[in-house]
Amino acid sequence: MIRIERAMMRNKIDEPALKGIHVYNERIEVLGENAAGPTESLESVQGHDHASEHPGLEAQNRNVPPPEANPFMQQFIEIMQRMAPQPQPQPQSHDAVIGKNYEVVRRQGAKVFAGTTDPAEAEEWLRNTERVLDRIECTSEQKLRYAVSLFEKDALDWWETIPGSKNRLITLTWNDFLKEFTDKYTPPVYKNRKKVEFLELKQNELSVAGYELQFVRLSKYAPEEVSTDELRRDKFERGLRLEIREKIAIKPPSSGALLEAALRAEETSIERSSTEAKRKKLTGNLNPTPGQSGAVSFRGSGLQRGWYRDRGMGQTSRSPSVFSG
Repeated sequence: MIRIERAMMRNKIDEPALKGIHVYNERIEVLGENAAGPTESLESVQGHDHASEHPGLEAQNRNVPPPEANPFMQQFIEIMQRMAPQPQPQPQSHDAVIGKNYEVVRRQGAKVFAGTTDPAEAEEWLRNTERVLDRIECTSEQKLRYAVSLFEKDALDWWETIPGSKNRLITLTWNDFLKEFTDKYTPPVYKNRKKVEFLELKQNELSVAGYELQFVRLSKYAPEEVSTDELRRDKFERGLRLEIREKIAIKPPSSGALLEAALRAEETSIERSSTEAKRKKLTGNLNPTPGQSGAVSFRGSGLQRGWYRDRGMGQTSRSPSVFSG
């Protein structure tokens, strides 16, 4: 009766609608508002879903019209069905989730790794793999499993030599993996060489954009040299060509502002060089070269000299060799 009362409170069923309901051994009698009403079972209310156990009664009931459905009883059954706990889907096992996402990692752009002797190639593979794993938001344990699943050939042979790597429940952590991988494929001697390359980096014949690209790529090998924006700005400016530095009159407040100023200075320098080249080309066409002096004198200089010479002698006639027939 407590459950019925709760159902009444939740679904706002009028009390008179349930006062005639009595439960006897899993049978529900609906008496309505008077005690002389008909008695119905769950089977009768739900439409006699189950076949009768007595063949004689079943044949006799075929000629009896079905009883009218009691609306109060139908409402009560619906309430009981809603109150019954619903089956919850079983969560997938941890291994099933891991296995399902192996293909997801590859579809997101992760590449297999067979090993390499080029540290730059190994760095690029690791950077791309970390980017993919961060995108799918997996745990550190899953990162380790997914990364190792991309190994093949020489890389897989190497990984299986790492203590603890063959255990089904891997005892290594993601940080352990990063250390083992970098020690193997990007050894300290390679990192030191890249650090020296950064310390000696100059723009030279590079464009400002190309110089900035190399600066960013190599700066990770010398983090102490660019630990603050001021250090980064000073190091970048010292590597610029002199003609670019001279055009940056005021020291920019940040490394980003310095890059913008350097790009503008480079553009101005390119425009000036182009203008000077055009002017020299034009001037070269107007000024005769030593090999072209005869042609120029034929065009006017010789005639003018003859004309002035004749004037000086009191003669005003031009040379007959040019104008006579």
